[in-house]
Amino acid sequence: APQDLTGERNHFAPEWQGSLVVDWDDDFAAIEGVEYFLRGESQYIGEQNVGSSTNQDPQTIQDAYSLFNARIGLRSSDERWEVNLFGRNLTDEGYCVNFFEQPFGSQIGATNAATNTTAQRCAVGDPLTWGVQLRLRK
Repeated sequence: APQDLTGERNHFAPEWQGSLVVDWDDDFAAIEGVEYFLRGESQYIGEQNVGSSTNQDPQTIQDAYSLFNARIGLRSSDERWEVNLFGRNLTDEGYCVNFFEQPFGSQIGATNAATNTTAQRCAVGDPLTWGVQLRLRK
């Protein structure tokens, strides 16, 4: 039967979402023609439905979470080169970017008979990631 979702929040639409970025750069006194930079980022994503179906299945609600990223590096004053160390998801927050129904769920018995729903699987967001980046520009 059709579902009446009047008044329900849209898919992938948290009530609250925001970000804050702090960026700083200055001359690197030890080496002429070189700058250093620091960047910090914080992002908050409120509770939202991230399911692959738009039926507001409570199994596909992702709780609110926050992500923190940082970057530190050096670059030439003319911005022809840059080297930096970065970290993403510094608190190693676990979150799902999408929920999807278990493939062949009914065939393998991965269903909930009481709610007539198939088990949901999570497409996991990026974990804590570190790296070094080198950029060259003409």
